[in-house]
Amino acid sequence: MDTVQQSKNAICIVLSGGLSVRMNSPKALLRFDENSTFLQHLINVYNNACIAKIIVVKNINIEINDMIFYEKNVEFVNNYFPEKGRLYSIQLGLKQYTDAEYCYIQNIDNPFITTELLNDLWLAKDNAEYITPQYNEKGGHPVLISKTIIDNLLTVTNYDNTLQNLLKPYTRHRFKTNDENCLLNINTPGDYEKYILNNNKIKDYL
Repeated sequence: MDTVQQSKNAICIVLSGGLSVRMNSPKALLRFDENSTFLQHLINVYNNACIAKIIVVKNINIEINDMIFYEKNVEFVNNYFPEKGRLYSIQLGLKQYTDAEYCYIQNIDNPFITTELLNDLWLAKDNAEYITPQYNEKGGHPVLISKTIIDNLLTVTNYDNTLQNLLKPYTRHRFKTNDENCLLNINTPGDYEKYILNNNKIKDYL
């Protein structure tokens, strides 16, 4: 599939601000394949989809050499308060580019996205206020949200709330995909072994 021309104000927020307690290692720096880490892979995919801005919200304790990821459209934001949760990280990212018309919310532990999936979500954007992929009646990632939701998230002060709860008043379009990988999360060493190491020849790079 050819890359769809995305809006100049379409952004992506990569959420890597958590403590990675179950993994015992920063997920952003886990090896995805012989050429890239999780974070490098996600940046490459979103750049291939022509996203205007990629904002990486990271835990302050994650040391990343910015030069490795050097792209003029990639920005790193430190999360000094990871205990505030996912919603706080999302807002930190959105505050860096408040003119965004659309935003993909990308979890660092969902590394299996493709340019094709991003294209499909983009093409479905006019069907509702937010779009999610769906495989076999199960919702997956990433989530594509519109300007109305972005503006609301910028006003949030209760970080004990969840994104799922805040999205309830808005219209949702479930894009049916054949890509089952949109459901996969890498949260534990066992997940990493099952979905990455057993399917890639990267052990020599670890």
